[in-house]
Amino acid sequence: MMHLPASVRVYLCTSACDMRKSFDGLHALVTQSMELDAFAGHLFVFSNRRRDRIKTPVLGSRRVCGLGEETGRRHLCDAVRRVRGDAARDHRRRVGRPSFGHRFEPGEAPETISPEECGGRINIGDFCLFTWRFGLSFFTLKAVPINREQLPDDAKILRRMVLDLIAQLDAEQARRIKTENLLRQLLAAKSGRRSEQITDEQLALFEAELKAQGVNVEDLSKGNDSGTGPDDPDPPAQGSAATASRGRRPLPAHLKRERIVHDLAETEKHCTACAQDLRPFGEETSERYEYIPAQLIVIEDVCRKYACACTVKTAGKPSQPIEKSTAGAGLLTQVIVSKFADHLPLHRQAKIFRRFGVELSDQTMCGWMRQCAELLNPLYKKLKNFVLASKVVGTDDTPVKVLDRKLPQTRKGRIWPYVGDRDHPAVIYDYTPTRERAGPEEFLKDYRGHLQADAYVAYDSFFTNPERGLVEVGCMAHARRHFHNALEKDQARMGGVLAMIAHLYGVEKMARKGGLRGEKLRLVREHGARPMLNQLHAYLLIIRGQVLPKSASGQAIAYTLKNWTALTRYCGNGDLAIDNNGTERSLRCFAVGRNNWTFFGSDTGGRTAAVLRSFVTSCEMVKIDPFVWFRDVLSRIAEHPMNRLDDLLPHRWALASR
Repeated sequence: MMHLPASVRVYLCTSACDMRKSFDGLHALVTQSMELDAFAGHLFVFSNRRRDRIKTPVLGSRRVCGLGEETGRRHLCDAVRRVRGDAARDHRRRVGRPSFGHRFEPGEAPETISPEECGGRINIGDFCLFTWRFGLSFFTLKAVPINREQLPDDAKILRRMVLDLIAQLDAEQARRIKTENLLRQLLAAKSGRRSEQITDEQLALFEAELKAQGVNVEDLSKGNDSGTGPDDPDPPAQGSAATASRGRRPLPAHLKRERIVHDLAETEKHCTACAQDLRPFGEETSERYEYIPAQLIVIEDVCRKYACACTVKTAGKPSQPIEKSTAGAGLLTQVIVSKFADHLPLHRQAKIFRRFGVELSDQTMCGWMRQCAELLNPLYKKLKNFVLASKVVGTDDTPVKVLDRKLPQTRKGRIWPYVGDRDHPAVIYDYTPTRERAGPEEFLKDYRGHLQADAYVAYDSFFTNPERGLVEVGCMAHARRHFHNALEKDQARMGGVLAMIAHLYGVEKMARKGGLRGEKLRLVREHGARPMLNQLHAYLLIIRGQVLPKSASGQAIAYTLKNWTALTRYCGNGDLAIDNNGTERSLRCFAVGRNNWTFFGSDTGGRTAAVLRSFVTSCEMVKIDPFVWFRDVLSRIAEHPMNRLDDLLPHRWALASR
């Protein structure tokens, strides 16, 4: 907001100006080209060569409120703004000469460009606007306050003012509604209910609403096999161990047991009533857990030396994961698993080790993890090739904070998971400093097959090029989430859509219970899901014209119709999933972890985390202990043959160890 003193003039120069000019360059431009005193305390406005920016340097001892830094100093202050509004876009006449206006004394009418001269609308507000045009660009400078007691008498000008006020009120209301929706979503994400499930009673209401609208659908809420959404859990089967046993479960048989016998004292083994000795006839056994705290020990590797008159021989010792390091494979494994499986930051681990009487700094442990990631990098590449051999790969991304010494605050990096199909149970993570397309494009450059992801625009170029060999598979959970967010504002229409999507998930739930895969699953989808998809598509086309395009309902409908082919591709292939929830679940580890370790120290730290977490998640997928795997692999990978490196992958290691 610029409040101009009474003696300040505003000079609007339509000639192009180099925005890189310094104080002296602008001073010379004013004095030589405009033949004016640059230090007279006036405001000079210039445009750049592309006519899309303006520069308003303030020269002289007189300051303009809001632009200067210290009163009384000669200072150059640039206010460069892009102004794109209805008022600016309405102007069609070019002001081809330098023009100026100045503030009059209070009570007098301000001098402005009239609507007849400019062809633009009059803006209503606390301040009148100087509006001018440079080429195809328009700029508006707030300068002079409007005297509300001296409104114009011309009916055309008043009508234009009323119309402009209505437009401003509509824009303000739209901004307010958008802000309220965003605030509601943020509050719900922070402390509200995260689940998107809907009850059977809600499904019945949505079904009744659909029938009231004249939509002919089958009974969506009957039976117990209809799913309610993508996060609908599978109940335990009847007669299973989970429902049969209600008491205390037996303790695991694989745990080491220590037998402690409790006997009577010798004096108690004699009966005082019959004066006979007691005879043993059995025992009572009970089990309990006991925890033995972890301990740090020091291993001394003693290599004996032998010599004769001509030679000296020294016994060798096993290779260590990090040469000349004081950390063995077990300690390295403990730090890795605690950080990336249990989400324990390094400074907390340092406190734990301090209780053992050992001082380990955060920097030391961070260096250990980086070196372990470099050691496992060849195996990481093998895991990547294994995942990309899948018929369908699911991907997504999540932001993580990264420290940057060049910036005063953290910036955002990205973690990208790539999840294999059922025949390739593994997850590989990739880190990129930004969310640009180059990251996934480089990672997937050799992949040919189905890629299941959300509708991120960076993936569009992957599917439009036939030579790329990628087929897009959409995520119904993403589409459903848009409709669920719009349910509160438009329950009549969005409820019906959610009821239809619930029927689609009901089909998937029945197929999971039956263990169907491949061609059998495709046939079930064709008979159970395809008709409902056709009804859903027709219903979306009907209600699309009944909602505003920019509303939550309109955006949900537009998203679904735009990606309809990708969203329904799963029906024609039994190897594809209805949604990408498996990939989203693989990101929970980073969502939980960043609440604990908060940020990555650098881009190198992000790549280290991607490598180590890939093996932790892959071990969890094949149900093996990450600690056991890391300790074994780190202790022998340095001497393992390169042509047999695949044997150390988690799925192969699990088969060999069973």
